[in-house]
Amino acid sequence: MVSTVVSLAIMPYTSQNNQVVFSIASNSTVTDLEFNSTSRQLSFTVSGPSGTTGYVDAYIAKTLIGDISTLKVYLDGAPLPYNATSQGDSWLIYFTYHHSTHSVVMSLGQASTKPVTETSTETITAASIAVVVAIALILAVTILKRRQRNKQE
Repeated sequence: MVSTVVSLAIMPYTSQNNQVVFSIASNSTVTDLEFNSTSRQLSFTVSGPSGTTGYVDAYIAKTLIGDISTLKVYLDGAPLPYNATSQGDSWLIYFTYHHSTHSVVMSLGQASTKPVTETSTETITAASIAVVVAIALILAVTILKRRQRNKQE
């Protein structure tokens, strides 16, 4: 019988308006999570059993990373390659490493100058009203045309 044990650590960081700014998920034990807003560095320690592979899935709001190409990831001070995928208002940053105990630093580069836009309730309501008005006009024109045809017959 073969079994695999996976531990998961999720540590969300939220801004003052309760939006999730970043979260870390890993099969490693994640400790010492810190975000320095001045240096724009996210740092933490990962550890796991030697001889196995660890991974990190870091979700970081696009408002924190202006240009994904400026993101740098370091494992014990050495540059570490990563994959970045756009996920709505966030970037999914994925990287792997050989388990033991490692220090991870993610340097986020410059902040985004463009705010992430969200569809507001007012926009949805205005669009809904416009659709209802358009349907009502089409129905009114259709009914008038039928009445005119019926009068001509």
